[in-house]
Amino acid sequence: MNAYRVHDLLQIDPAVAGQWSDAPSWVGCALERAPWVVVRRTVAPNGIAVGVRGSGRGRRYAAVIAPQDVRDVRVPEDLIARADGAGRLGRAFGACSTGARAHGLTVAPIGAYGFALASGSPATHARSDLDLLLRAETFALESLRAFAAACASVTSRLGVAIDVELAFGANGLALAEVLAGGAAVVAKTPHGPKFVACLK
Repeated sequence: MNAYRVHDLLQIDPAVAGQWSDAPSWVGCALERAPWVVVRRTVAPNGIAVGVRGSGRGRRYAAVIAPQDVRDVRVPEDLIARADGAGRLGRAFGACSTGARAHGLTVAPIGAYGFALASGSPATHARSDLDLLLRAETFALESLRAFAAACASVTSRLGVAIDVELAFGANGLALAEVLAGGAAVVAKTPHGPKFVACLK
């Protein structure tokens, strides 16, 4: 069992890619450019399940690394201070972060924007979404609705689509699904998708 959580970004030695016999040729190049991988929501008894990000949405590679392969770690909350408000995603994150704080919540960047902040390598494009993480064991539905309204306002003003994941331990729920009003939603778990009762 390791202490890393889903969405944590781990810096590794690019040479580790040489251990992955089924890795496409772009994987080694991607790690040479930015030697960072993201922790995946998958059970890996003998290591850490990670993903390598290549250029373009179609370039994602799943792998397992050993704990000793990790050189540095950036958890999503570490990246909040790295966001400087530059660019469309930076402005959108700043506005969403302000909206979250107004309702007692803290959001952290994940996805392409989080990867770019952690690695310093360009990972976003002109139409990239902004992926955010809200991590807690319990949420007040009223606060979530107010925060979602703030995000909708940001999308309207800046033209940035915003996806928010609610993290409960190792599981994740999409904020949009939670607020849709259904009796149950699909949670992402280490063992695959699972229907769970919706927040009330």
